[in-house]
Amino acid sequence: MKPTHTLPALLLSLVLHGIGPRLLSAEALASASQPPKADLVIVGTGTEEAKLRAMAGPTVEFLGWRDDAETAELYARCRALIFPTLEDFGITPLEAMAAARPVVGSRVGGIPEMVVDGVTGTLVPPRDAPALATALEALIG
Repeated sequence: MKPTHTLPALLLSLVLHGIGPRLLSAEALASASQPPKADLVIVGTGTEEAKLRAMAGPTVEFLGWRDDAETAELYARCRALIFPTLEDFGITPLEAMAAARPVVGSRVGGIPEMVVDGVTGTLVPPRDAPALATALEALIG
């Protein structure tokens, strides 16, 4: 698989984890996708996809569902994983960290036990779009 986006990219594991406009605000989405800093690649499908597509700018690419091999390649090529979920635990951050990629995730449930703030990624308060935007800006500088 050859991603069509220009690297470095931020990889967002999307709607499979309940991420929607209420969690990934237009402000955070715009911060992550401002050229020329980084493209935002969104992997996954779900009920919030249409809303996110409506908010997305020209540097946001929606890839939909990808199999394990394709996802592993995306992890290997991305700059970081964005994981602003409210779920207690997910394998996605571990997969990204196994590819030596930092994770920007919500400080909820088991995520702080996986992501060491300032070491393996950045933790932000849940539902805090300005904090997420700030973390993304710091990451892509």
